Amino acid sequence: MPRPGTNKFAVSQEAQAVIDSTQGPLKFWSKREAARFFDCDVRTLHRVEHLFVIDKDPARNPHAKLLTCRSCKKPVPTAEGRTGYCAPCRALGEGRKAQGKWMSAKQSGANNSNYVDGSSRSGWRQSKEGRLWVEQVEEVCSHECAVSGLTDSLHAHHILPVALFPQYKAEPWNGVLLDDSIHIELHRHKLDVVLLPILFESGLDARQLRQEFCHLPQVRKLLPLAGKPQPEHELIRVVSSNYRKTARDCLPESFLQEHFRWA
Repeated sequence: MPRPGTNKFAVSQEAQAVIDSTQGPLKFWSKREAARFFDCDVRTLHRVEHLFVIDKDPARNPHAKLLTCRSCKKPVPTAEGRTGYCAPCRALGEGRKAQGKWMSAKQSGANNSNYVDGSSRSGWRQSKEGRLWVEQVEEVCSHECAVSGLTDSLHAHHILPVALFPQYKAEPWNGVLLDDSIHIELHRHKLDVVLLPILFESGLDARQLRQEFCHLPQVRKLLPLAGKPQPEHELIRVVSSNYRKTARDCLPESFLQEHFRWA
């Protein structure tokens, strides 16, 4: 602190004794801690700046709450390690890697609402069973759209969605061949879910299901769209990413409780 009656800075005897007994400069966690040691204001620390250094080692801060970095296991101040990782590990992307693994575990397999029996719908289409189902549907529909009669850009569509009725996914009677534009608009308006109560009222006759589906007024309204070009990968954008949520939003509660265990 300043010597009384002068502008000269004087180090107290206690502080000087600590300085003499320490090899090298003193180490403090912050300037505030250094100011308390020298009994002065932070603004006057420049007078004794040659006697100490600021060391941000977390172990030196007696007031800081420390966390352990999940990657390198080093102590990290709470304010710095809010994500559970120190700054160097965050720079290496350890936090993002861990988050990716967590999201993968949470949304893969049976935890994903779009997965059926441990495999995805798209994965099933590429399997031997899925390719055979597509071939059977194409043969039954004579390789033409069941609504418009067009023979180009055709998609095999499940009348009863696989995510809701996995037991029928390989049944040829549950498939219909549609023009890609009609197929995309059908999914855009969630008709594959909205029309379920109407189809169930007819008794789900396997021999008549495809014909009943194609003659529904909601499906016939899509006929003018047949043959129109569609953006690439548009079908992926419009297909429901969570069929259970779509069913809860579009179907009556009584229908859900009657036909689905998870409702």
